[in-house]
Amino acid sequence: MTWTPVPFGKYKGKIVPRIVLTDPDWFFWVAETDAFKTSSLRTEAAEIHRKAKTIKFPDQTLTAKEIEYFIQPGTEKLAIVGVVSASKLPHVGSSRTHRTSYFDLSMPRQIAKYDKFGGENHFQSNQEIRLGE
Repeated sequence: MTWTPVPFGKYKGKIVPRIVLTDPDWFFWVAETDAFKTSSLRTEAAEIHRKAKTIKFPDQTLTAKEIEYFIQPGTEKLAIVGVVSASKLPHVGSSRTHRTSYFDLSMPRQIAKYDKFGGENHFQSNQEIRLGE
């Protein structure tokens, strides 16, 4: 697939897949405001939007895994993301958590509408991830 460079903003000249991995908060903000004006960019952004919310976590073991999002007390923003066994008991402590079966790059934005650090790498794992189908 040939990707269309974004013709505006701080990522002018970059393609949508690179942007979503570099700064997912900016990507989701632009997608929510319908700023991708050309039909090719809208189509590409819609595809990446869907895939970036359902990233499968490859697992070579027979143990089911989940993605656990820790929410920082006080700020109510994403603190850290980890991979845990699906059978692990829920987290007990001052941080709220949320678990999903997919890694969702939009989660920082869902947790806190504006998170200056939402695009930073909060993911803790030595395993590779890939965009979901």
